Amino acid sequence: MFLCSRAGPRARLPDLMLMLRRAAEPEVSRPARPNVLVREDARHPKLINSGRLRISSDCARSLRAGWRKPTFRGLVRILMQLPILIRFLFSLPRTTVDLSDAPTGLAIAEHLSLTRWGIPRFRLAQGVLHLPSDFTTYLRGHKRQAVRTNIRRARDLGIECHSSTVPAWTRPEEKLTHAAPVEHWWATSADERTVGEAWLTVDDECALLHSMSCNERYARWLLHTMIVERLCAARCRLLLTNSFDAPLMSPGQQYFQRLLGYSIERVRPQLSSGTQATPRRTSLALMSIGAVAVILGQQMLTSRST
Repeated sequence: MFLCSRAGPRARLPDLMLMLRRAAEPEVSRPARPNVLVREDARHPKLINSGRLRISSDCARSLRAGWRKPTFRGLVRILMQLPILIRFLFSLPRTTVDLSDAPTGLAIAEHLSLTRWGIPRFRLAQGVLHLPSDFTTYLRGHKRQAVRTNIRRARDLGIECHSSTVPAWTRPEEKLTHAAPVEHWWATSADERTVGEAWLTVDDECALLHSMSCNERYARWLLHTMIVERLCAARCRLLLTNSFDAPLMSPGQQYFQRLLGYSIERVRPQLSSGTQATPRRTSLALMSIGAVAVILGQQMLTSRST
């Protein structure tokens, strides 16, 4: 990606040093860039710069690629990229997720407490959708033009959405012990075929979208929007997703979340009893370095298995 240079291999290292120096400069000293990942809630005015997300994603992908065929130059490049990824994680806004002591709140808290090698899996750089009190506000404005257009196309194709509640459910293939009610959503085509499916846990102020898969390109837009409408009617404040941290997501997933209005934030769950659902035992810097170690470890295990 940005590590390539037309001047040949000898010129790549100086070019990279120049990029790192520029990344370390204060934001005000650089020309303004468009901030495309914007929070919808006026109480959270901080913006996420799309360029910084792109560079951080390039860092994460380079970390993965660099471990497949480790060389001295690749190791040096990985070590030089670490400050960019760590700075991105440090710059993220923080959001406290208030959870109830009901089964739904405990289930979401357990999901957010999952770790790998002691590093949080769903809290360092997660997609968070701040829901408005009025659903029509969510669809309003130029930023939701793509959502409105694709919803209209889905309805023109005869796609409809349905939901039902499963009283006690745990996510398959996960070491979760708390069973809680979950909403099963599905989309059907004009010939009544199932073309999309989603699973949603709804607490008082927060909801968790466990999964959403569609085999029709417009179904996911309508399915997600119907879920948002249901949450707005229930006065739910936040929608979280069960997905990788943003730098590890594919560009297509990042783009889809951006169009839907998600922002990237550091999540801090807290139960209604006042206790923190996931105790904070290590600093973010250590967690950031640990997260990089997780990326390398995952890639190492994958390469060994293949």
